[in-house]
Amino acid sequence: MNLFGIPEAQHYCVGFSRTAGQPSGSLRQYVQQNLNGVVALQEGSAAFAAYRDCSLREVERMLFLAVSQYRRSLDLMLSSSSYWAYVALYYCSYYAATALMGVFGGTIARRTVIDVGTQAPGNQEIRIKRNATPKGLGSHQAFWSVFYNAVQPLHVWVEPTLLFAIQPISGSDTWQIDNRNLVNYDSYESCRLIAQFEQSFRRRHFPTTLPGILNTQFRVADGLMQITCTFVRQFQLRTDALKGFGPTGRRSTKIRHLIFRDAPPALAHRIRRRTIVV
Repeated sequence: MNLFGIPEAQHYCVGFSRTAGQPSGSLRQYVQQNLNGVVALQEGSAAFAAYRDCSLREVERMLFLAVSQYRRSLDLMLSSSSYWAYVALYYCSYYAATALMGVFGGTIARRTVIDVGTQAPGNQEIRIKRNATPKGLGSHQAFWSVFYNAVQPLHVWVEPTLLFAIQPISGSDTWQIDNRNLVNYDSYESCRLIAQFEQSFRRRHFPTTLPGILNTQFRVADGLMQITCTFVRQFQLRTDALKGFGPTGRRSTKIRHLIFRDAPPALAHRIRRRTIVV
């Protein structure tokens, strides 16, 4: 996957033009339904503008979801739910990584890889390559394999202390999804992480007292969030992707109100404790 450079990515992001209709919906559906048979999009065409708007809206949605998962993972820092804190942090990483590729012109839609053909602002080209993800891998495994390869040129623009967040963990492209699958689908591993959390976690020394893989996943998610948000801010990305929910205003306003200020509803009293405490 070939991505834009810094000035080229900024040109791509500030070109958002509020195309209505299908480009305001699902990026995956748009690629499947509107780009069938298309191999390239040229800047200056209506097709390029429509795809760019659709892809940038996807970036903003993914960024919002990443912030939400990052924030809510902290509510899960209890022994009994520590395994799900890992899952939340995994998705924070996945959403942030997707947004990071998106601002630089890269998209993975199932097995279709969309990247940059021509960089020059005013003459940019987007390429659509089908069946281009690594064969023999699951969708998330393929995503991380493509991601780590694609972002290598970005290393020179990333704060050195954060580089680990966009490099394979322990030399493995699939470390994050492999461990997410482990704690998500294997009850023994879920409970083992709970036991490790109970033994090591100390709130006063968060996050250094997080155990093993949870510690690593937190650091990666945190690093990816810092990297992605830095570029989003630098490129002045603003779309209308979040207009469907309140409050009115910019993305930052929605994040502050919906993710950081909204408190979880007090519903614990609604649980049938006599039935489930066995």
